[in-house]
Amino acid sequence: MKVSARKGKTTMLQTSKASRQNAIRLNQFHPAATRRSGTAALSGGVTCEVTTISPEVALAMLDQSPGNRKVSPGTVSSYARDMKAKRWALTTEPICFDKAGKLINGHHRLKACIEANTPFCSLISYGLDPTARDFMDQGRVRRASDVLAFAGYHSTLKLAACARLLMEIKTGFVIQRRKRTTAEITDMVKKHSGLAASIRASEGMIGVPHALVATIHYIGSRLLDDTTKADAFVAVLKSGIPAYTNDPAHLLRERLLRQRGEASALKRQDTINAAIHCWNLFRKKQPLTSFRWPKEVSFDDLNVKSI
Repeated sequence: MKVSARKGKTTMLQTSKASRQNAIRLNQFHPAATRRSGTAALSGGVTCEVTTISPEVALAMLDQSPGNRKVSPGTVSSYARDMKAKRWALTTEPICFDKAGKLINGHHRLKACIEANTPFCSLISYGLDPTARDFMDQGRVRRASDVLAFAGYHSTLKLAACARLLMEIKTGFVIQRRKRTTAEITDMVKKHSGLAASIRASEGMIGVPHALVATIHYIGSRLLDDTTKADAFVAVLKSGIPAYTNDPAHLLRERLLRQRGEASALKRQDTINAAIHCWNLFRKKQPLTSFRWPKEVSFDDLNVKSI
Protein backbone atom coordinates (compact mmCIF):
# COMPACT_ATOMS: atom_id res chain seq x y z
CA MET A 1 0.00 0.00 0.00
CA LYS A 2 1.25 3.45 -0.85
CA VAL A 3 -0.02 6.46 1.04
CA SER A 4 0.58 10.16 0.49
CA ALA A 5 -0.23 13.36 2.42
CA ARG A 6 0.84 16.82 1.22
CA LYS A 7 -0.08 20.45 1.85
CA GLY A 8 -2.72 19.55 4.39
CA LYS A 9 -4.57 17.29 1.92
CA THR A 10 -4.58 13.55 2.39
CA THR A 11 -4.89 11.06 -0.45
CA MET A 12 -4.53 7.30 -0.60
CA LEU A 13 -3.23 5.22 -3.48
CA GLN A 14 -3.96 1.56 -4.22
CA THR A 15 -6.39 1.32 -1.29
CA SER A 16 -10.09 0.63 -1.79
CA LYS A 17 -12.91 2.33 0.07
CA ALA A 18 -13.93 -1.08 1.42
CA SER A 19 -10.54 -1.67 3.05
CA ARG A 20 -10.66 1.81 4.59
CA GLN A 21 -14.09 1.12 6.03
CA ASN A 22 -12.76 -2.19 7.34
CA ALA A 23 -9.98 -0.29 9.12
CA ILE A 24 -12.62 1.91 10.72
CA ARG A 25 -14.47 -1.15 12.00
CA LEU A 26 -11.25 -2.72 13.27
CA ASN A 27 -10.37 0.37 15.30
CA GLN A 28 -13.92 0.91 16.57
CA PHE A 29 -13.88 4.68 16.69
CA HIS A 30 -17.42 4.95 17.95
CA PRO A 31 -17.67 4.79 21.78
CA ALA A 32 -20.49 2.24 21.54
CA ALA A 33 -18.23 -0.26 19.78
CA THR A 34 -16.88 -3.30 21.60
CA ARG A 35 -13.32 -2.72 22.76
CA ARG A 36 -10.40 -5.04 23.27
CA SER A 37 -9.83 -6.42 26.74
CA GLY A 38 -6.96 -3.97 27.33
CA THR A 39 -9.18 -0.91 26.98
CA ALA A 40 -9.57 1.20 30.12
CA ALA A 41 -12.98 2.69 30.98
CA LEU A 42 -12.90 6.17 32.48
CA SER A 43 -15.68 8.35 33.88
CA GLY A 44 -18.35 9.92 31.67
CA GLY A 45 -18.35 7.10 29.17
CA VAL A 46 -14.77 7.83 28.01
CA THR A 47 -12.54 4.85 27.22
CA CYS A 48 -8.84 4.66 26.35
CA GLU A 49 -6.51 2.15 24.75
CA VAL A 50 -2.97 1.96 23.43
CA THR A 51 -2.57 0.65 19.90
CA THR A 52 -0.31 0.79 16.86
CA ILE A 53 -1.70 2.95 14.06
CA SER A 54 -0.76 2.04 10.49
CA PRO A 55 -0.84 4.55 7.59
CA GLU A 56 -4.03 2.90 6.34
CA VAL A 57 -5.74 3.20 9.70
CA ALA A 58 -4.45 6.78 10.04
CA LEU A 59 -6.22 7.68 6.81
CA ALA A 60 -9.40 5.95 7.98
CA MET A 61 -9.26 7.97 11.19
CA LEU A 62 -8.81 11.20 9.24
CA ASP A 63 -11.92 10.28 7.26
CA GLN A 64 -13.82 10.75 10.53
CA SER A 65 -12.70 14.35 11.01
CA PRO A 66 -15.43 17.01 11.06
CA GLY A 67 -12.77 19.65 10.36
CA ASN A 68 -9.66 20.94 12.10
CA ARG A 69 -7.50 24.01 12.53
CA LYS A 70 -5.22 24.82 9.58
CA VAL A 71 -2.69 22.06 9.08
CA SER A 72 0.98 23.03 9.40
CA PRO A 73 2.96 21.19 6.69
CA GLY A 74 6.18 21.88 8.60
CA THR A 75 4.82 20.24 11.73
CA VAL A 76 3.61 17.23 9.76
CA SER A 77 7.00 16.83 8.10
CA SER A 78 8.90 17.17 11.38
CA TYR A 79 6.71 14.51 13.01
CA ALA A 80 7.17 12.29 9.96
CA ARG A 81 10.96 12.54 10.17
CA ASP A 82 10.86 11.44 13.80
CA MET A 83 8.52 8.55 13.03
CA LYS A 84 10.65 7.37 10.13
CA ALA A 85 13.85 7.65 12.19
CA LYS A 86 12.27 5.67 15.06
CA ARG A 87 12.50 8.70 17.35
CA TRP A 88 8.77 8.81 18.03
CA ALA A 89 7.72 7.77 21.53
CA LEU A 90 4.46 6.78 23.17
CA THR A 91 3.17 9.61 25.39
CA THR A 92 0.01 10.45 27.32
CA GLU A 93 -1.24 12.72 24.51
CA PRO A 94 -4.04 10.71 22.85
CA ILE A 95 -5.66 10.63 19.46
CA CYS A 96 -9.19 11.71 20.43
CA PHE A 97 -12.67 10.80 19.16
CA ASP A 98 -15.91 12.34 20.41
CA LYS A 99 -19.18 10.66 21.36
CA ALA A 100 -20.18 10.40 17.70
CA GLY A 101 -16.90 8.73 16.71
CA LYS A 102 -15.56 11.91 15.09
CA LEU A 103 -11.83 12.70 15.20
CA ILE A 104 -11.21 15.82 17.30
CA ASN A 105 -7.48 15.63 18.06
CA GLY A 106 -4.38 14.10 16.45
CA HIS A 107 -4.64 15.27 12.84
CA HIS A 108 -0.96 16.26 12.49
CA ARG A 109 0.26 12.95 13.91
CA LEU A 110 -2.01 10.94 11.63
CA LYS A 111 -0.94 12.90 8.56
CA ALA A 112 2.69 12.43 9.60
CA CYS A 113 2.14 8.67 9.85
CA ILE A 114 0.89 8.72 6.27
CA GLU A 115 3.72 10.94 5.01
CA ALA A 116 6.35 8.72 6.66
CA ASN A 117 4.51 5.57 5.62
CA THR A 118 5.44 4.30 9.08
CA PRO A 119 3.18 2.91 11.86
CA PHE A 120 3.33 4.52 15.30
CA CYS A 121 2.07 3.61 18.76
CA SER A 122 -0.41 5.96 20.42
CA LEU A 123 -2.93 6.31 23.21
CA ILE A 124 -6.47 6.70 21.84
CA SER A 125 -9.42 8.19 23.72
CA TYR A 126 -13.05 7.55 22.69
CA GLY A 127 -16.33 9.11 23.76
CA LEU A 128 -15.21 12.66 24.60
CA ASP A 129 -17.66 15.53 24.55
CA PRO A 130 -17.32 17.39 21.22
CA THR A 131 -16.61 20.64 23.10
CA ALA A 132 -13.43 19.09 24.55
CA ARG A 133 -11.68 20.13 21.34
CA ASP A 134 -12.03 23.78 22.38
CA PHE A 135 -9.74 23.17 25.36
CA MET A 136 -6.99 21.10 23.75
CA ASP A 137 -3.40 22.22 23.04
CA GLN A 138 -3.61 25.26 25.29
CA GLY A 139 -0.74 24.39 27.62
CA ARG A 140 2.83 25.66 27.33
CA VAL A 141 4.79 23.76 24.69
CA ARG A 142 7.68 21.72 26.08
CA ARG A 143 10.72 22.93 24.16
CA ALA A 144 13.98 21.15 23.36
CA SER A 145 15.73 23.27 25.99
CA ASP A 146 13.29 21.93 28.61
CA VAL A 147 14.01 18.33 27.63
CA LEU A 148 17.76 18.99 27.75
CA ALA A 149 17.36 20.46 31.24
CA PHE A 150 15.50 17.30 32.36
CA ALA A 151 18.52 15.32 31.13
CA GLY A 152 20.87 17.36 33.34
CA TYR A 153 22.34 19.75 30.77
CA HIS A 154 23.06 23.41 31.57
CA SER A 155 22.70 26.53 29.38
CA THR A 156 20.06 24.58 27.49
CA LEU A 157 18.67 27.48 25.45
CA LYS A 158 22.15 28.08 24.04
CA LEU A 159 22.76 24.36 23.56
CA ALA A 160 19.56 24.02 21.56
CA ALA A 161 20.45 27.08 19.46
CA CYS A 162 23.91 25.64 18.72
CA ALA A 163 22.38 22.29 17.75
CA ARG A 164 19.98 23.99 15.32
CA LEU A 165 22.84 25.96 13.79
CA LEU A 166 24.94 22.80 13.37
CA MET A 167 22.05 21.20 11.49
CA GLU A 168 21.79 24.23 9.22
CA ILE A 169 25.54 24.16 8.53
CA LYS A 170 25.36 20.44 7.81
CA THR A 171 22.74 21.01 5.10
CA GLY A 172 24.45 24.09 3.68
CA PHE A 173 21.57 26.29 4.93
CA VAL A 174 19.43 24.89 2.12
CA ILE A 175 16.60 23.90 4.47
CA GLN A 176 17.24 26.31 7.34
CA ARG A 177 13.53 27.10 7.68
CA ARG A 178 12.70 23.47 8.45
CA LYS A 179 11.07 23.02 11.82
CA ARG A 180 13.49 21.02 13.97
CA THR A 181 12.04 18.50 16.35
CA THR A 182 13.01 18.10 19.98
CA ALA A 183 14.36 14.63 19.20
CA GLU A 184 16.56 15.97 16.38
CA ILE A 185 17.96 18.69 18.63
CA THR A 186 18.64 16.42 21.59
CA ASP A 187 20.29 13.83 19.33
CA MET A 188 22.60 16.53 17.95
CA VAL A 189 23.54 17.69 21.47
CA LYS A 190 24.30 14.12 22.52
CA LYS A 191 26.44 13.55 19.44
CA HIS A 192 28.44 16.74 19.97
CA SER A 193 29.14 16.62 23.69
CA GLY A 194 31.83 19.30 23.37
CA LEU A 195 29.26 22.01 22.65
CA ALA A 196 28.89 22.75 26.37
CA ALA A 197 32.61 23.53 26.69
CA SER A 198 32.48 25.88 23.69
CA ILE A 199 29.49 27.68 25.21
CA ARG A 200 31.48 28.23 28.40
CA ALA A 201 34.52 29.37 26.40
CA SER A 202 32.38 31.94 24.59
CA GLU A 203 30.77 33.53 27.66
CA GLY A 204 31.30 37.20 28.41
CA MET A 205 30.71 38.75 24.97
CA ILE A 206 28.56 41.79 24.29
CA GLY A 207 26.72 42.44 21.05
CA VAL A 208 27.83 39.21 19.35
CA PRO A 209 25.40 36.24 19.06
CA HIS A 210 26.61 33.81 21.71
CA ALA A 211 25.32 30.61 20.10
CA LEU A 212 26.90 31.55 16.77
CA VAL A 213 30.32 32.17 18.30
CA ALA A 214 30.08 29.02 20.45
CA THR A 215 29.26 26.98 17.34
CA ILE A 216 32.23 28.43 15.44
CA HIS A 217 34.46 27.73 18.44
CA TYR A 218 33.20 24.15 18.59
CA ILE A 219 33.74 23.53 14.88
CA GLY A 220 37.20 25.12 15.02
CA SER A 221 38.37 23.35 18.15
CA ARG A 222 36.70 19.95 17.83
CA LEU A 223 35.90 19.31 14.17
CA LEU A 224 38.84 21.16 12.61
CA ASP A 225 41.21 20.36 15.50
CA ASP A 226 42.45 23.95 15.75
CA THR A 227 41.80 24.85 19.37
CA THR A 228 44.48 27.54 19.46
CA LYS A 229 42.92 29.53 16.64
CA ALA A 230 39.38 28.93 17.96
CA ASP A 231 40.35 30.28 21.39
CA ALA A 232 42.14 33.26 19.82
CA PHE A 233 39.12 34.08 17.61
CA VAL A 234 36.84 34.15 20.65
CA ALA A 235 39.39 36.19 22.63
CA VAL A 236 39.30 38.97 20.02
CA LEU A 237 35.50 39.00 20.03
CA LYS A 238 35.51 39.29 23.83
CA SER A 239 38.25 41.87 24.31
CA GLY A 240 38.04 43.97 21.17
CA ILE A 241 41.83 43.79 20.86
CA PRO A 242 42.87 42.77 17.33
CA ALA A 243 45.35 39.92 16.98
CA TYR A 244 46.94 41.53 13.91
CA THR A 245 46.43 44.41 11.48
CA ASN A 246 43.03 44.30 9.75
CA ASP A 247 41.96 41.41 11.96
CA PRO A 248 38.64 40.06 10.54
CA ALA A 249 37.44 38.96 13.99
CA HIS A 250 37.91 42.51 15.28
CA LEU A 251 36.14 43.98 12.25
CA LEU A 252 33.22 41.59 12.80
CA ARG A 253 32.96 42.59 16.47
CA GLU A 254 33.00 46.31 15.72
CA ARG A 255 30.38 45.97 12.98
CA LEU A 256 28.02 43.98 15.20
CA LEU A 257 28.46 46.37 18.11
CA ARG A 258 27.71 49.40 15.94
CA GLN A 259 24.50 47.91 14.59
CA ARG A 260 22.90 47.29 18.01
CA GLY A 261 19.45 48.86 17.99
CA GLU A 262 19.78 50.07 14.39
CA ALA A 263 17.14 49.45 11.76
CA SER A 264 19.94 48.55 9.33
CA ALA A 265 21.15 45.65 11.46
CA LEU A 266 22.32 42.59 9.57
CA LYS A 267 19.82 39.82 9.02
CA ARG A 268 20.46 36.52 10.76
CA GLN A 269 21.79 34.71 7.70
CA ASP A 270 24.06 37.63 6.79
CA THR A 271 25.47 37.65 10.32
CA ILE A 272 26.15 33.91 10.14
CA ASN A 273 27.80 34.19 6.71
CA ALA A 274 29.93 37.14 7.80
CA ALA A 275 31.06 35.36 10.96
CA ILE A 276 32.02 32.16 9.09
CA HIS A 277 33.90 34.21 6.47
CA CYS A 278 35.78 36.11 9.18
CA TRP A 279 36.67 32.83 10.90
CA ASN A 280 38.04 31.36 7.66
CA LEU A 281 40.26 34.42 7.17
CA PHE A 282 41.32 34.60 10.82
CA ARG A 283 42.35 30.96 10.86
CA LYS A 284 44.77 31.66 7.97
CA LYS A 285 45.79 35.03 9.44
CA GLN A 286 44.50 36.85 6.39
CA PRO A 287 43.41 40.52 6.62
CA LEU A 288 39.98 42.00 5.97
CA THR A 289 39.81 45.68 5.11
CA SER A 290 36.16 45.90 4.03
CA PHE A 291 33.27 44.21 5.80
CA ARG A 292 32.08 42.08 2.90
CA TRP A 293 31.68 38.37 2.36
CA PRO A 294 30.95 35.96 -0.52
CA LYS A 295 27.35 35.20 -1.43
CA GLU A 296 27.82 31.55 -0.45
CA VAL A 297 29.95 30.80 2.60
CA SER A 298 31.04 27.55 4.23
CA PHE A 299 33.71 26.46 6.70
CA ASP A 300 37.03 25.84 4.95
CA ASP A 301 38.31 22.25 5.36
CA LEU A 302 35.17 21.09 7.18
CA ASN A 303 33.71 17.73 6.28
CA VAL A 304 30.01 18.31 6.98
CA LYS A 305 29.51 14.56 7.39
CA SER A 306 31.30 14.92 10.73
CA ILE A 307 28.44 17.07 12.07
